[in-house]
Amino acid sequence: MRYTLFLIPLLVSSCFALKDQQSINQQEGYEAKVFDFKVVFFQNCIIENSKDKLCMREFVEHDSGVINQEHIEKKDINLIVKLASQVAVQVYQDSVNWTNEICKTCDEEILQRFRDAGMIGSSPIGTCLDYFQSPELDAIARANISKK
Repeated sequence: MRYTLFLIPLLVSSCFALKDQQSINQQEGYEAKVFDFKVVFFQNCIIENSKDKLCMREFVEHDSGVINQEHIEKKDINLIVKLASQVAVQVYQDSVNWTNEICKTCDEEILQRFRDAGMIGSSPIGTCLDYFQSPELDAIARANISKK
């Protein structure tokens, strides 16, 4: 009887501790899914901004062994690709605006040399990284990743 009084509170407290640990594990899993969503966006953003998309895709696929995409649903992948494409358009537009500001009197030949040298569309990594770290992408990821 004496041991029963000691064991019951111990058993109850261990059940609560187990439930708390499961909750913590679920939260950590959710955070990992959100992070993976954002990393997949970053990868797609870099691919969309690349001149040689096939080469960059192969590089990213080879380098992405630590990212688990299995829990990212097809609709979320489609959303990620659309977001990456929008960022690519913005990067290109920003660089065109920069070129037009710097080179107001340049002819088409000089502009083509800028394009060939990669000076138009030349800031994708920084832009993709800024968006990766943005509260906007975090909110989009959290809204689309289920907490299951």
